[in-house]
Amino acid sequence: MGVCPAPNPDGELGRPAEIRRQAWRHVPAAALIHHSVYRRTKNLLLDHYSSNRRLLRQIPGDARSVYDPPFFYGNTRTQEAMNVATEAFHHIPVRAADCLNVGGLCVVRGDDWLALGQRRKDLMNAKTKKTFVDVATAWLLSDRCPAAELTLPATFQDYDGADVAGQEAAQWVIAVLEALEPYVPSLRAWAARHGTRGPHGYGTRRRSVAIGDGTSR
Repeated sequence: MGVCPAPNPDGELGRPAEIRRQAWRHVPAAALIHHSVYRRTKNLLLDHYSSNRRLLRQIPGDARSVYDPPFFYGNTRTQEAMNVATEAFHHIPVRAADCLNVGGLCVVRGDDWLALGQRRKDLMNAKTKKTFVDVATAWLLSDRCPAAELTLPATFQDYDGADVAGQEAAQWVIAVLEALEPYVPSLRAWAARHGTRGPHGYGTRRRSVAIGDGTSR
């Protein structure tokens, strides 16, 4: 009968040192350890190798504490603008309502389109949700500048596949956004937070943003 090797006092807690596959992972020199580890235990951390077995190990002496960058826990400015644009789209009524109109016509939407009119079967030149969100995102990032100051694709495709001039589509979307502003708190909050001026007041700052492939900067 073989002799069981003695446990390594510096190895995995309570297991023979020879069982390497169930020991800790290799830690490089000057390892980066998240700052929250030190808040739980001063000199120990939990490691996971296989079968979700928790291994308590000593923090290497040369390890460095690191913190998450500011954007780690939140959205980037572009993501925030896209979220506001998407929320604005979902505030458009699915049935014609007099409270929201552009040029005397009601604005209505479906799951992935929006248009002006009263009855769904009579709607013409519906814009896609993607066009609305892309233009709205760029408009917010450019501090709500006029459509002429946005760098846009030459054309957008409407819901039926027909080409629409980029500036024309942008002016239409911006008119809808301005009509939506009293009903969408996040639109008003964006203007107040970023010091921009819309039809309902707020600050005064603008800059140009280009959109083309569905992204904004």
